[in-house]
Amino acid sequence: TNNYASMTRENRYIVYNEEVKPSQDLIELFGGFKGKFSRHISYLFDVDYSIKSNEPFYYLKQTNYPMVSDEIRNVFSVRYDDLNILRFGGNIRFSSENVTIALQGNYYSYKSGSQNSLTHLPDYDAGLNTSIQFTPKIRGKIDATVIGPRKAEIIVSNYTIDTQNGLLTAPIVSSELYDLKTIIDIGLGAEYAFSNKLNFFVDVKNLINQNYEVWHGYNAQGILIMGGARFTF
Repeated sequence: TNNYASMTRENRYIVYNEEVKPSQDLIELFGGFKGKFSRHISYLFDVDYSIKSNEPFYYLKQTNYPMVSDEIRNVFSVRYDDLNILRFGGNIRFSSENVTIALQGNYYSYKSGSQNSLTHLPDYDAGLNTSIQFTPKIRGKIDATVIGPRKAEIIVSNYTIDTQNGLLTAPIVSSELYDLKTIIDIGLGAEYAFSNKLNFFVDVKNLINQNYEVWHGYNAQGILIMGGARFTF
């Protein structure tokens, strides 16, 4: 069941007075194969089919009023629709004493209950996670995420004033679809264990400094370098 707190965790830009409706997973069927190619390499290939009721889809909402200051701009509203999802996925993992490499990916096929646009849903995504223990005290990591192109929608409601009675007219509503480009987010990190209780670390996010949007109209953070220390009591 949806609630406003859970929806803001997914999309922090949702409008404050949005109506929240319950969603439901009606059916989910899944299966697959897992095993090992060798002592160090394992795999999983799976298929998942689910039928969802009242799935939320976010669109950017703009409401324009004449000669007033309480216009609504750059916030997201929600449209609900039934959704069927067919997913093909797989992952391969290499694991040894000092090196771990995991590669996973998914391909999606969607079918909605209406002709509305299925916004912010990629056709595919993939991820890479690695961890390398260079020495007993130094560990490094490389993480990468790829999210395929998605659609975003803006719905604009324009109000005008009726010159005869001075009241607002019915809004003129227009919508426009936008293409959100593929996300490629690469991160690097290293950690040095100074002692059993004190660790130093450095992390680099969005290494290629890609200007991408998870939600239309809001750019993600560019390259970000963080460093610090962890002390365990």
